[in-house]
Formats: sequence, C-alpha cells, structure tokens
Amino acid sequence: MKVEFTGDKGCYFVDSTDSTTRHKVDILALRGKDMRCNGQCSCRDFETRCSPEWAKSGTIVERDEPNYTRCKHITAVIYAIGNRYADHMSIQ
Repeated sequence: MKVEFTGDKGCYFVDSTDSTTRHKVDILALRGKDMRCNGQCSCRDFETRCSPEWAKSGTIVERDEPNYTRCKHITAVIYAIGNRYADHMSIQ
C-alpha cells in the first residue's frame, strides 16, 4: 500500500488494496487513557469494526488480535513511519 503525507500534521493518504480508493488516516486521532493514539481512518472497516471497538474499550488492539481497533491502513502508516525512522537512523 502506498502511504503519502498529506501536509497536515499526522495525516496520510493510503491507497486501498482492493480498489482505486485512497483513505485518509489521522495517526494522532483517538488518544487513550495511556496517552497513546490509536489513529482514525476513513475506510469502511474502521468505521464499522474498529471505531465501535475503540468506543467500547478506549484501548489500542492491534490488527492481528480479535476486536482490533486499527485497520490495515493505520497499520500501513505506522510501518511507513517506522521504516522512515529506521532509514534516517541508519545514515547517522
């Protein structure tokens, strides 16, 4: 999935894997009690599955767990940020 920074703090566009749709991810949205951000996405999976689970628990649940609160687009942004950081650190 292609991840592209929108220019707004914490916001990215992520290409969908099954169509030509781009989803907007705000990685700084939905802060939990532990001050970690779950992130929010415009995709159907987030709206119908992840968001209701977040509303129940307010706790981040990763995508490989039941009742997950992060869709694949949020996970793609997290990986992209991590890869960019690792690349930056490797040239220091």
